[in-house]
Amino acid sequence: MICCGRKGMAVIQSIPGVDVVMSFNQFIQDMNKSFHSEDPEFYRIPDSRELVAQYLLLYDADDIEDFVNLDFDHTRIMVRLGVHSSSDQAEIIHNIKSFISQIDSAGLSMRVTGQAVQDVNIIDTLVYGQVYSLSIVLGVISLLMFLVFRSVALGFLSLIPNIFPVLLHFGIIGFLGIPLNTATALIAAVAIGIAVDDTIHFLSRYNRERKKGLDVVRAVEITMLVKGRALISSSVILCVAFGVLVTSDFIPNIYFGMLSGLIMITAVIGDIVILPAILMMAKRRNDKGR
Repeated sequence: MICCGRKGMAVIQSIPGVDVVMSFNQFIQDMNKSFHSEDPEFYRIPDSRELVAQYLLLYDADDIEDFVNLDFDHTRIMVRLGVHSSSDQAEIIHNIKSFISQIDSAGLSMRVTGQAVQDVNIIDTLVYGQVYSLSIVLGVISLLMFLVFRSVALGFLSLIPNIFPVLLHFGIIGFLGIPLNTATALIAAVAIGIAVDDTIHFLSRYNRERKKGLDVVRAVEITMLVKGRALISSSVILCVAFGVLVTSDFIPNIYFGMLSGLIMITAVIGDIVILPAILMMAKRRNDKGR
């Protein structure tokens, strides 16, 4: 960032979550104070340009490269943050940008950069990507269900047992404080694409029994007897397969295996518990309507 003076640094320092603010000005002030026996009165920029030049001659370029480039046409203020939450960092960055926008730059270019800005942008991209990818997945699932079963109701019903594990997945991530990164961001979309197979098997058999003239209760009973064991077995196998990654020494692999296995189990619970319950509730509501 372009240096914005002592007052500007004080404003940035006053932002909650900011620990230290350092600039090239402070570097010169520290040198001036050191050459005057650490007298606090000399903690300022010398009035003489020649004296500043003499100070800089005593230091190697590596000592000041963090603050200014060799041509002395770019400088920056380093802000050290004391918070690690991406939301808190995003708020600090927003406050700094708001303050910079109010400064009379006099033709100077000012921008906020750094690792914190990069991390916040990555998290925002991951969150947007999660919402976008899951929306597409759920939309495609409901469309395919509608095309297969020729029923809008079954198309929407198929979403419920598949939304349930996704919501639980993000709830556990938030509760345990698991960071959302490139590894954990892939879990929901990948796992739900596998778990939807159980929903297809269940509704396919249910729809077949209903076409035979059976009522909802009997169709659900037969579907559970025929498909229930297979659904549970396949989900347990997938859970164990993904669970092998928990033994890894690589933390993202551990998260991927643990959360993917959890989605497999919760997905089959949604198919053999929540989905039949919804079908029964719909039947009761229709009976009351009649």
